Amino acid sequence: APNGSGYVPFTIKLEPQPGVVVRAAQFPKPEDYFFKPLNENVPVYQHPFRIGQDVMLEPSKAGSAALKGVTTMTIVGTLHYQACDDTACFPPDKVSATAKISVKK
Repeated sequence: APNGSGYVPFTIKLEPQPGVVVRAAQFPKPEDYFFKPLNENVPVYQHPFRIGQDVMLEPSKAGSAALKGVTTMTIVGTLHYQACDDTACFPPDKVSATAKISVKK
């Protein structure tokens, strides 16, 4: 989970685009987990969860100019994470995703 000391926390990075404002990701509250092999408590996600992140068109003149004539755009993001089970943590990994959206002004 975010703010987990000593581990790779979940992070989301969206590629910047002209005319688009990306807000900070909103993560659910993690669970406290006692990791027996290292005798420590860590914040984790053990069940399916959702991460929210608002993306909006920049309302300034520069934002409007950057989006002039744009009717669709592709949002590209990467999720960085480290998975663990009851006995070990695996190497950090990442997964990328894209979403094509319509732009209506």
